[in-house]
Amino acid sequence: MKAIMYKSIPSEGIEKSKFQELLQNSQERNQLHHITGYIFLSRTKIVQLIEGDDTTIDALYNRIKNDTRHVEVSIILDKQIEKRTMMNWNMAVLDFWNDKKATFDEFSLLDKLYSSTDIELIKAFQEEILS
Repeated sequence: MKAIMYKSIPSEGIEKSKFQELLQNSQERNQLHHITGYIFLSRTKIVQLIEGDDTTIDALYNRIKNDTRHVEVSIILDKQIEKRTMMNWNMAVLDFWNDKKATFDEFSLLDKLYSSTDIELIKAFQEEILS
């Protein structure tokens, strides 16, 4: 099993509604392909973790990096994992699109994230969204 975490920047002028539509479709598709993870979304930054079968995750990341709704897509972490960090979430969304100051304590997913056995993934995610 594999996890990839990446960051990107929303394309200039893109509306939040485009991402909401994408997220809804992704959640349905992720459930079918046994992909779990979470995404931080703001007007200036996207950070996402996706996890699942190696081949499925590699194919999904290739589609993600070619998506024109965001730019400067780069991998933060690409690693083998023994256990998913988000067992029951096909894509949990941390929505800070309206430019609220993101502090990790505000996330309702905090308990679920910290119950993970893979602290490296959680710390990397936290560092990226707060930077």
